[in-house]
Amino acid sequence: MGIEDGAVAHRDALLESIGAGALRFPKIESFPDEAVVRLVGSAGVVVGRTSMNVTNPDGTDFTAASRYIHVFAHDGQWRLHSAQGTAIRAEAGAE
Repeated sequence: MGIEDGAVAHRDALLESIGAGALRFPKIESFPDEAVVRLVGSAGVVVGRTSMNVTNPDGTDFTAASRYIHVFAHDGQWRLHSAQGTAIRAEAGAE
């Protein structure tokens, strides 16, 4: 499961891979001052930005910056129901 290739990461497979230590996130940086939170009834939508270092199950490493949207539902407690990340590509010529 390479999460940088745009494939859908199904919940159970993702949790199993993380739990087994095959998929690791050695560093995750969030930017809470940039996050936008919207409440709609018993749902919450969070839009934000993150930067992370990832080690894939095959041992390859990569760094990714992304914008994300997380959708939570409240049924006595908040639970994450959906997450989507979109890579932020470096501008041409930027290093």
